[in-house]
Amino acid sequence: VKLVGGLRPSVNGNDGVEIREASAKAVLELGVDKIMVVNGGFGYGNRQVVKVYVAPPQDSFGLLVGETATANATLKKRPFKSDAPRQLPSSSISQQLTQLIPDSTIPLLDPDSGLYRVAVPFDEVSSAWLLDKESRCGGALDPVFGPRGCIPVEREIRLSPSTYAKFAISGALCAAVSHAVLTPLEVVKTKAQTEPDRRITELIGETFAEGPGALFRGIGPTATGFFIGGSMSFGLTELFRRIFAEMAGPQNVVLFEIPILISASIVAVIFACIGVVPFEAVRIKLQSDEDFADGLVGGFKRLAKESGLRGFYEGLGAILFKEIPFALCKFAVFDAACASIYDLYPAARESLSTALFVSVLGGAVSGAVAAVVSHPADTVLTSLYSEDPQGEEEIDRTDISGAVMRITEQRGWPALFAGLVPRMIFAALLLALEFLLYDYLKIVLGVSQEDLSQYLDVLGSFR
Repeated sequence: VKLVGGLRPSVNGNDGVEIREASAKAVLELGVDKIMVVNGGFGYGNRQVVKVYVAPPQDSFGLLVGETATANATLKKRPFKSDAPRQLPSSSISQQLTQLIPDSTIPLLDPDSGLYRVAVPFDEVSSAWLLDKESRCGGALDPVFGPRGCIPVEREIRLSPSTYAKFAISGALCAAVSHAVLTPLEVVKTKAQTEPDRRITELIGETFAEGPGALFRGIGPTATGFFIGGSMSFGLTELFRRIFAEMAGPQNVVLFEIPILISASIVAVIFACIGVVPFEAVRIKLQSDEDFADGLVGGFKRLAKESGLRGFYEGLGAILFKEIPFALCKFAVFDAACASIYDLYPAARESLSTALFVSVLGGAVSGAVAAVVSHPADTVLTSLYSEDPQGEEEIDRTDISGAVMRITEQRGWPALFAGLVPRMIFAALLLALEFLLYDYLKIVLGVSQEDLSQYLDVLGSFR
């Protein structure tokens, strides 16, 4: 670029010094305004500062004057859509897990172990400084996923109506079978409550002397009533437990696990009592009065004839008074007992036999506690449906406070706990057998806790 002016300097100046013509180079004024990302790549960490290299101004006709532009990249999440699920069986929950894996990472089947394994491409990551840092559980930070947790994330799959139906079937069968098997103890307990002055050994000997018919008196209404009640008690507890947990939110579920369980069991037992109370009315009549009827059908007919429909539900308040505290202890103490055993012996979870044995122990503890808590109400219920010791023609079976006063005035306050020992034995055996059958039936029907759990650990091995 030459300077052009009105005057040109002369070649030879007055002082004899040569004067040269002035010259200059142009300075380009354009700067880099935007940088278009051709390929965003992947594998950058969320705390990683990514610098963009911009080439210096190009040499154009010898004009090198200029300043190199600088830039930093901003990061955003890429939507990962992996084709890996297509390679997995349609029934495998791994299809959901592989949605978390980047497109470039495909699980490969290990023929020796039968597991799909995920290989993270560490060699392709330029930011090797991440690999020098350790997560809180040890091991290098992964540049794709960040730090790994100490254990896989566990969650329960969303349950369908068929799953709750299986809960109900398991509860119906376990309650019906366990109550039917323990009917002889129920007969002795009922006699001890209606005849508190007699010794337990005397009542047991008398019942056995009467033969199998006396031992299993009332088995029909017992098995039928608790088949209905068990389906509602267990099935609805599982349902409302999850509904209340979802209402509480994930942050409160752990803090309020026991209150949520107690609330669910209360709601469930109300429905269960509505189904059980007619059969309990007939059962108590059959076991306290040998001449009342021959069995379930005869007992229903006579009670309906004498008292009408009202006679079947007169004791609903009393049975709720009994069953609500029993259910609270039944589920809450069982869960607490099993959790304590597993804390002491974590290996007990590893085999079916030891897990079922833990269920038996938890059921026995919860049964004994539930029997003590609910026994006064059970005595009142038995008194309401059995013959009055003073021979009154009619009693108000809805008057719970009146029944308590009548029992205590005639026999004293200890009468409320008459028959407690056989009922504690009965309840311990009952709940041990119930939870054993319930957990076993859930395994058979494919709705055990293990069947309903997903373990999210995409950097590990999964089936």
